[in-house]
Amino acid sequence: MSYSNATAVSSFIKTNLQTNAFLNNGTVYVNLDSYWDSLSDAQLVAFASLCHSNGQKAGIYWTPFVFWELPARARIGR
Repeated sequence: MSYSNATAVSSFIKTNLQTNAFLNNGTVYVNLDSYWDSLSDAQLVAFASLCHSNGQKAGIYWTPFVFWELPARARIGR
C-alpha cells in the first residue's frame, strides 16, 4: 500500500460512489488495512485530512497481538 494509492481510493469513492448514494446513513468510511504502518505520520495525517475534506471518515484496522513474522522455530537453521 502506498500513500498515492490510499488517496486515490478516497478520491475515487468521492467521485464515483458518494455521488451515487453510496452512503451508510450519510457516513462514508475509508479504512486502511494491512501495511498502513508503512506510511509516515505526516502521510497518515494528510490522508485523514483528505478523507475529511471529501466528507469521509478515515480509519485503520489494528489488531493487538497479531504477529506477522515467522515463529522462532521456523527461523532456526537459516
